[in-house]
Amino acid sequence: ADSAGSDWVQVPGGLKWVSSGRDIVVGVNSADNIYYRVGITPANPTGTDWVQVDGALSQIDVDGAYSVVGANSASGIFKSEVALAISGPQRALTGAWQQISGGLKVVSKGAAGINAEYGEF
Repeated sequence: ADSAGSDWVQVPGGLKWVSSGRDIVVGVNSADNIYYRVGITPANPTGTDWVQVDGALSQIDVDGAYSVVGANSASGIFKSEVALAISGPQRALTGAWQQISGGLKVVSKGAAGINAEYGEF
């Protein structure tokens, strides 16, 4: 099925950083609270609500479908797994954060691994 959209749609909320992957959208707000979007379906691709998870990050990135990485305000690097939601194909952020050695302001993760910007890894 073609999942390409035809337009931008604003969703409620006030996030300073947003990242999306397969069946998951994550973000952080100005207070460094961490959220993921629930209610995402093919019929409702914008979802229905934001759910806050434990932790505090100033930046966040999802690697496609299976994990999320981010950096906090002290340049700490963290990783959390993504799990299937209770119902449907949507994924949920577990909020069980594992610290990774190093210090970064911005971090992203893809097929090649973790990419570092503005710090040491």
